[in-house]
Amino acid sequence: MLPNDFRAISYLHLETLQNLGLTGAAFHRDGETLAEVQAVDCRRVRNLYREAGMDLPQFG
Repeated sequence: MLPNDFRAISYLHLETLQNLGLTGAAFHRDGETLAEVQAVDCRRVRNLYREAGMDLPQFG
């Protein structure tokens, strides 16, 4: 239910998961593209989760 690229996660994605009764959502990033991830990307998504009141149990 989340986009393949975590950088594309929006509040709407998290709201949809909340409406299903979920309290958190994890995502994965393959090792070949992990070097593309910037700290600003992580902060933005972390803040989205915080604003939605959801847990981020794993970024694998």
